[in-house]
Amino acid sequence: MRYRRNYYRYRSNTRPAQKQEHALGSWANPYPAGPFDPANIDKITVYHSQARYRGTIELIAYRKDRLPQAYRNDYGDFLREVKWEPHHEQYLRSFNENKLERINDKLFKSAISKASFEQIKENYVLFERFSRYTD
Repeated sequence: MRYRRNYYRYRSNTRPAQKQEHALGSWANPYPAGPFDPANIDKITVYHSQARYRGTIELIAYRKDRLPQAYRNDYGDFLREVKWEPHHEQYLRSFNENKLERINDKLFKSAISKASFEQIKENYVLFERFSRYTD
């Protein structure tokens, strides 16, 4: 059982990792989020799912003054408007809770997490996008 002795010999020499301080504004220590302003954010991804051989489904909220045109093509891809539902709030919170925004080469936490769901429903229209392209 020689391999066991060598295993324990090297294992005892390891030291625990020391905590590392990251600079403010870096990916590990972003600046705190500012107030939510819908004029600064054109679209918000609410939900994203991609499965091989199935395609991509996204729920995207577009600002009311920047609405895309709905479409459907021969491949089965489409973009259509859907109504806000109560479960979309959970999708929105879970998808955007750790999102970062880059402003002047500094990282900030996203202000979307500070906005209420009613405020987002009031300023944005929800669209569902499906793309059949997989590989």
